[in-house]
Amino acid sequence: MEEKNSEEEKVNEPEVDYSISKKKRIRFFKSFEEAEEATIRDRMNMTPEERLATVTRMLEAMYAEKLSKPLKNQRITIIC
Repeated sequence: MEEKNSEEEKVNEPEVDYSISKKKRIRFFKSFEEAEEATIRDRMNMTPEERLATVTRMLEAMYAEKLSKPLKNQRITIIC
């Protein structure tokens, strides 16, 4: 029987972390009020950078179609 080189048998794929982080867990609530309170608590514990990243993802999702096309003298204005 012919022996194969162990280097030939190695799988070359990127390293992946399959662990579940705290933010990726599924949570169940007894009421909508309890879920809303948990959402508010989570958002209060976010850093300003995390909040900004969340808003950026939401805006990108909301304007995905418009952002896929080149903007010609157009601006997106956020009014608070």
